[in-house]
Amino acid sequence: MKMRRRNRADSSIELQLTPMIDVVFLLLIFFMVTAKFVLPECKIPAFASEDKTRRGVALVDEYELHIVRDIEGNVMVASADREGWRLESLEPVLRELRDYHDRNLVDGELAEDAGVSIQCQEDIEWEAVVKVLDVVREAEIPGIRLK
Repeated sequence: MKMRRRNRADSSIELQLTPMIDVVFLLLIFFMVTAKFVLPECKIPAFASEDKTRRGVALVDEYELHIVRDIEGNVMVASADREGWRLESLEPVLRELRDYHDRNLVDGELAEDAGVSIQCQEDIEWEAVVKVLDVVREAEIPGIRLK
């Protein structure tokens, strides 16, 4: 029995595009419906360091916070003239910042020179910086400078 070979020119493979396009559109609709849009992080207000002595106004000392690691490697938040606090309990930092806020109120508004400068070591994670920024924002101090 002799087998007949098919001629390659006779057999053509057709690609059905219509079902493939339908599937692509269904996937597109599925991903559009299930996508969650992330709100952008809020803007962090900051003031640039500038020479404030030429204004002739009583200057307010900015409150300095330092984010450092202690000997054991734990992240600490310290003010310039006081001892440090652990990052897990930032309630004392918030109290200090609220006291600073209240001391610098002029006619019910915060003095324009009042602000907080945050300085941190190079090996500090951004998570620690964001926690400190949240505490400063909760104390309602708008001027933040990162050193």
